[in-house]
Amino acid sequence: MTQTYPMDPVIRRVASAIKPSSEAERLIIIDKKTRKAIEKKPLFGDVRYYIVSNNSESWNYADDKISGLKLSNFDNSVEVSIHYRVECEPGDEEKIAEALYDGDHPGARLNNLITNWLTQFSQPDLLQFLKTYFSDAAELPNYLSDRAYKETGLKLKARISLGAEKFLKPITINPLHIPVLLRDFDKAQDLILSAALEVDDDCKPQAILHTDKNASLQGLLIQETKKYFQRNVTLQGYYFDLSKDSTKGPLATQLNQALLNAGRRASMLALSHQLSDLPEEFFQTTDINVDCKIQGYPQLVTIKNTVQMTLHDAAKYRSAQSPDLKSWLEERLARVISELLFNTTYTELLTDFKPKEKQIREIIGEQTQAIGYEIKHLITIPDLAPITWKESLVIDTGDVTFDTRSRDVKVKLQIIANTRISDLKSIKSYLDRQQDVKELMTKAVINDIRQYLHDIDPQRFYMRFYFTDIEGETTVEEQLKERTESALRKFNADVISVIPKVLDTELITRLKELMKALSPFNVHVQSLHGGESYTFKGQFQVDAVHSTGWHQFQLRNSGIEEIRKYLEEYVMAELKTVPKEALAYRSYAQKKELKEIVEKLAQKGVLAAFGLSISLPTLHREHTELEVETNTVLINRDASILTIETAKLEDEVRLKTRENQAKSRQAEKILEKITALTGVDGAEEEIEELYQLYEEAKQRPDSSLSSLSFEELKNRIYRKPAKELIEAGGEELKALLAENPEPLADPSGDNK
Repeated sequence: MTQTYPMDPVIRRVASAIKPSSEAERLIIIDKKTRKAIEKKPLFGDVRYYIVSNNSESWNYADDKISGLKLSNFDNSVEVSIHYRVECEPGDEEKIAEALYDGDHPGARLNNLITNWLTQFSQPDLLQFLKTYFSDAAELPNYLSDRAYKETGLKLKARISLGAEKFLKPITINPLHIPVLLRDFDKAQDLILSAALEVDDDCKPQAILHTDKNASLQGLLIQETKKYFQRNVTLQGYYFDLSKDSTKGPLATQLNQALLNAGRRASMLALSHQLSDLPEEFFQTTDINVDCKIQGYPQLVTIKNTVQMTLHDAAKYRSAQSPDLKSWLEERLARVISELLFNTTYTELLTDFKPKEKQIREIIGEQTQAIGYEIKHLITIPDLAPITWKESLVIDTGDVTFDTRSRDVKVKLQIIANTRISDLKSIKSYLDRQQDVKELMTKAVINDIRQYLHDIDPQRFYMRFYFTDIEGETTVEEQLKERTESALRKFNADVISVIPKVLDTELITRLKELMKALSPFNVHVQSLHGGESYTFKGQFQVDAVHSTGWHQFQLRNSGIEEIRKYLEEYVMAELKTVPKEALAYRSYAQKKELKEIVEKLAQKGVLAAFGLSISLPTLHREHTELEVETNTVLINRDASILTIETAKLEDEVRLKTRENQAKSRQAEKILEKITALTGVDGAEEEIEELYQLYEEAKQRPDSSLSSLSFEELKNRIYRKPAKELIEAGGEELKALLAENPEPLADPSGDNK
């Protein structure tokens, strides 16, 4: 079997008897002695025969690959692979045969040439070769193409790849436990480090050359990390800043500098530890209380402390044996406060505590610095009520009962005043005597209010407390506010607001119960002047205690039912003397006049008996027995008329119906005759006469009825339309409609 080679489509060695098979092929004879092409075989000498195929036929090209080619210098090596394609231009056949005849076969000769060219290109600086490879991908292929054409006549296209490129993936550094020493702490800490090392795009040549030594990168990271932590990181930073850029950023910079020769950089860096007993980075407590003995004060005074601290030096804290912060603060504050306040008086504690507070803060601040903490906030306040008065002091009198001008009428009030005493030195005289200033202020307010209310009328208090309709008069509420503010200003208090609250007494509760009721009443009157009896019904309501009735209201503990009965009896007794003509009103004016009389009587009687003001929202008179019977007769009469007229109407309807039916039958018979004569010669005149008769027969008899019309019946049964009633009623009904402008209803549905 004949051996084939990748270069055969372009150049192959053949026997002397082989002839070209196409115009694209040439037989080239090479004289081995001269290494040149000759036209024919000489009589003597060693020659070789080659068929060279040019690219006038598109399939005459050769593909081949050189794999695992090692390019090296003293320090490094790199593996290169070349995939190439060659072809022959017409006319270059002899040059190609002369260049490639030597060796086992032309392909081997070409591979050796390419290897030599590549080796020459890479020398003497392998790093520079790689930089060129990555920076200008076309330079090396172009170089090989030029050398190939110049030295062999072949058109060559090449693609070069580096064997180490497949190793340019990121390198993962799994969590490493690294014992690191710190800048301010001599005990090694267990640092956990994870990283990803990716190839730096600007350093790919270095990464290629370092591929065989990548196993050493983990050790390099450990070494550089230890250096960085020992030189730069404090225990405080190790505890709390490992995940912050302030720690990771500089470390990554140092690691990347060390990784330059390896062509890599740390694209991911994670630092952590597994400590669980970390000191508190932020500490706050609001319940450190110190009991102190104060000069001239019988009781221990509690000094309340609120503290906020932040850790700024963990190494100092560890060196101080990591004390429990709250216990440590309690001990230090107790000692410092007791010493500083030993000679302080009660008044000084209230009025001049700021300098002492500053001293306490400075001393405690120095001591916390020694254990690595910094005071951010320290509030030291004596637990004494007057201290809070600088911000807010609420004076609340509670429920207090006061006398009024009326000896038997009392009122109940609660005064709430929101104040503050911004400068306690202004009440120093009270504080020196250790008096209860809040109690004194409360009593002062109550006394001033008591003096004011002792001279006020109950009517004004209850009825004009929040507002008044009397010109020039101030409301009771405003008077109470002014007197309260005046009493409090004697203690140098800043009054923010005063709220007087009227509280319910038994008297007010009873009045409210009476006022919320709308009570019906019924008065049956038999006039002393004879005639029928009259019944009046209506409703009354209690509006207030009359200005002259407080004493009477105080004396009579009566309910609404008792008031109703009295009202009915009183009004009935008074109306008996009224003439019956006045009681039997039949017009709006008469009703209005009688309502005024009844209302005045009711108001007079209730005021005299109970001291109350009342009003009557409604009042009406019921029909007497005679009026009811008269109405019944009128209704029955109108009903009888309607029955008679209905019967007449039914008779006329039946008569008109029979007439219509007879006309219809006559018209039908005439129409039948017309139909029979249609088409008969000489019947035209008769048909015309029949048509006239037919038209007359179709006309219906008069449908008007002789009975009363519906409108006449309606006017006979029902009252006149509202508009006519208004005209007939005169000014009285017009006045009624002016008060209540709703139209009167008309039974026909037509309101005019």
